[in-house]
Amino acid sequence: SVARRALEAGKHILVDFPLVTNANAAKQLFELAKEKGVLCYEEDIALETDRYLALKKLVKQQQSSLVNAELTMTVGMAHQWMGDIESNGSPFHMSMDLLHAQVDLLGDLTPSSCTISHTEAGGTATAKLKTKDNGDVSITINHVTERVRDKKFKYTFSDGSTIDQTTPTPLEEVSEMTKDLPKPLFLRDLHQFVETVRGNRDNTYNQWLTVRCLEIADELFAMSKQAKAEL
Repeated sequence: SVARRALEAGKHILVDFPLVTNANAAKQLFELAKEKGVLCYEEDIALETDRYLALKKLVKQQQSSLVNAELTMTVGMAHQWMGDIESNGSPFHMSMDLLHAQVDLLGDLTPSSCTISHTEAGGTATAKLKTKDNGDVSITINHVTERVRDKKFKYTFSDGSTIDQTTPTPLEEVSEMTKDLPKPLFLRDLHQFVETVRGNRDNTYNQWLTVRCLEIADELFAMSKQAKAEL
């Protein structure tokens, strides 16, 4: 791959998600980067928006445990490559930002089940996972032919409180904290990459998140194949 050749040439690399389409390949790239003394960095601007950081602050402030989390993403104008899951990875590999965000918000997740259906008109992928405290997490990705991009979520906690896309978040507080960062999101991610290259920022967590979410996506994909074989 281009990423591997760049690392072999001793170059730092910044790659949009997914870095690769399976966890073993990611581990190999990170090991190669370590051997060459360079940085392999996966970009995900979804984790850098003020809106997401405000949501994260709200979720992390919860004193009670998570009971249930539901996330639904509907993406329009489904292209043919979305159906070529053997070559390009499952919908959870291609929409890796969804797993990144949920693991970043809720901690490590354990896959329970997964189903993937696909037609020429689109398809649906549904994953069930568990938090370390046995909370239920459901992620659904809908690919449709209409021009639409919509995400809905709801987090329910043991004290009965909920957080969804309509819940007020400390957006102004977060925006004040990030005011000195670049406003264009790709530049914000590039800024973090450069700071990491310079040694001013540690990449341990980002690397763990990349590998762990790929492991989860790999497990979900295997589960979906098993579920299909049992039909």
